Amino acid sequence: PAARLEQTNAGGFTAQTWDVAGNEANFFVRDVTGGSRLPFRIRPGAPTSAIDIAASGNVGIGTASPQAKLHVAGDAYIAGTLTQLSSRTAKTNLVAVAADGMLDQLARLPIWTWNYLRSDAGERHIGPVAEDFYAAFGFGTSERQLAPSDVAGVALAATQALQREIVERDRTIASLEARLDRLERALTKRETHAEASTSGH
Repeated sequence: PAARLEQTNAGGFTAQTWDVAGNEANFFVRDVTGGSRLPFRIRPGAPTSAIDIAASGNVGIGTASPQAKLHVAGDAYIAGTLTQLSSRTAKTNLVAVAADGMLDQLARLPIWTWNYLRSDAGERHIGPVAEDFYAAFGFGTSERQLAPSDVAGVALAATQALQREIVERDRTIASLEARLDRLERALTKRETHAEASTSGH
């Protein structure tokens, strides 16, 4: 069973034909003009609110109460690259980070292994909980959520601070090694002089 929506080119528009149909395999929209592709399909047995568009325009996948433009209740799998807007042109109030202090905060941040309540106990993950991260750094929109970019930003800032500490420590070590070398040469010279004096007698 199907309903066909057909536009001819009689009015000067491009001809296009769509079918809205359903059978034992799926409910679908078929692009007849475009080679009978099926850009939209719903399989029998799909759960309630598998896709749910709220009055706010938010889209829920697996939820009837989406809290964001796209709210996925469950795991998300991306067979490609996840790209997040991060251009300077999209940001304001840029403030340089005191990375040294952030390294100290990161050292005190509890890191856990855990699994989600809805997942199998064997599906383990590692990382902080949002409440601890928010209390330590204050980044994000809520103490119950973590933005991957914030976690990465903290890790990068701490890495920079650690790198500066390593460079400073290397300088100190190099200075101490140079001082030790001078002392060893002075001691060797003194011992050689003492031996020469002893042999002279």
